[in-house]
Amino acid sequence: MPPKAKIEAFNHLSYNEVHKTCITYSILDYPKLAIMHDRRIRITKRFPVGQFASATLQIFPMGINAAYNNIVSMVLTLQSELLENLDADFNLYILNRTGSLMINPRYEYFEKKPHRACWTMSHVVDSSFLLNSSNDMLFDNKLQLNLEVRINNNFHPSSGQLSSRPLRQSLRSPDFGSITFCIRDTRFYARRKVLVKGSPFFADLFKKFGKKIKVFEMDHVSEEDFEKLLIDCYLNYGKGKK
Repeated sequence: MPPKAKIEAFNHLSYNEVHKTCITYSILDYPKLAIMHDRRIRITKRFPVGQFASATLQIFPMGINAAYNNIVSMVLTLQSELLENLDADFNLYILNRTGSLMINPRYEYFEKKPHRACWTMSHVVDSSFLLNSSNDMLFDNKLQLNLEVRINNNFHPSSGQLSSRPLRQSLRSPDFGSITFCIRDTRFYARRKVLVKGSPFFADLFKKFGKKIKVFEMDHVSEEDFEKLLIDCYLNYGKGKK
């Protein structure tokens, strides 16, 4: 019998990438915008967050509606056509003239909605505070914003792909690979080098147990999640070879 290793727990999110994006943005001629006092004015900034998502930041210098008159309002929208179970948070800062992070009024957390876009709104600070020269909040009449966006995603490139069905069948064939994963009565078989290149989870696993271990008993593991991870490894490995 080949040597075995028992894995007590498996966090199916452990292999997911965490994408972090930080941008600095200026609202030009903020005093002029304040004098205009027009809530229809909005400034839009679009930027990528990681490889599979994008974000849109809308800034309403005079407030998004009458309830927030003269309050700087911001709406952040995240969009993705590929990601599953997307969750994200963001930190918003306004810099003062010394360059330090002046305020961080909101910390938001939101889950991805079924329509594949999620959004949140932050009402930042009163315009009169920003325009008061004694507060040193403007740089050459520009309001300096720093926005940090961080997303965690459970992305399965195999999701919804019919072409992965033959691969699912192959993963249950002992001839498909020399590494065996036992999840209760189910057996999965795979090749070591594909798994190492396909997921940090397996790279760490094989580094920990070495090359002699050929069989892994996976306790407290979702068969569905683990199968998706294996399929992802093969799809990602195939992309890397092209």
